[in-house]
Amino acid sequence: MRYSVKVDQIVMQFKLESAQLLELMKYFGLNYGAIDMIVTPDERYIFLEINPVGEFFWLELYPPYFPISQAIAEILVNS
Repeated sequence: MRYSVKVDQIVMQFKLESAQLLELMKYFGLNYGAIDMIVTPDERYIFLEINPVGEFFWLELYPPYFPISQAIAEILVNS
């Protein structure tokens, strides 16, 4: 690999932040969006963007192996 990037799952510490992200997605009429954020060394969450066609398959191939397509399929089947 040419570059090294650390990818981790984070649990939002504040329900307000995740609620705000869901409201933003609702405002734009998005059922799916790849949300890019940065966690600073002092543990502040910095919102960068919501990409409505964000690629996520690579996150399923490398540790820690996020099963995103399975989760989306389950939502579609159960909706």
